Amino acid sequence: MDTILLLGDSIRMFYAKYVEQEFAGRMKVVWPNENGRFSLYTLRCLFEWEKLADSPQDVVAVHWNNGLWDVTRRTMDGECLASPEEYRRNLERIIFELRARFPRAKIVFATTTCVNPKLPTVKNEDVDAYNAVALEVMARHGVPIDDLHAVMAAHPEYIREDDLIHETDEGARVLARCVRESIERALDERSE
Repeated sequence: MDTILLLGDSIRMFYAKYVEQEFAGRMKVVWPNENGRFSLYTLRCLFEWEKLADSPQDVVAVHWNNGLWDVTRRTMDGECLASPEEYRRNLERIIFELRARFPRAKIVFATTTCVNPKLPTVKNEDVDAYNAVALEVMARHGVPIDDLHAVMAAHPEYIREDDLIHETDEGARVLARCVRESIERALDERSE
């Protein structure tokens, strides 16, 4: 059965079950039960996560995001976990791995969502800067973009007040629709 693989951080974990509902009866949707965290962690785990599909040949789309952990400032030096150069290189390596592991799949990259400005460990200026890096990388490699950042930026009420970073249930449902639409567009482009 044609399969969609969802990869990414905890933002993906909130909307994954709703994406599955969006594709119910049409495609199988799979995802890791764990958080994809930062880009280097996703790169490291791909060889395990590819086993979520019955066969790599079944995977027709991979929808993926990384960024929030990469821009997190939790170390004593106050710097982002990954430098922009490290982030760029990791994204390129992930694209290479996804294409090698899932030769039929159309890859879609989701932009990193904004956070409540009260969150001390993530700055929206960093999110914007790293999204710019990601957009440049994806354009160079022909990877379509799902601009989840724009959705959340337009609807700050979708950001949970209890943690200042994740989406509310309503926000997760809205993002799931965006994910479905972006995957459908990518698959339509592939079949043209």
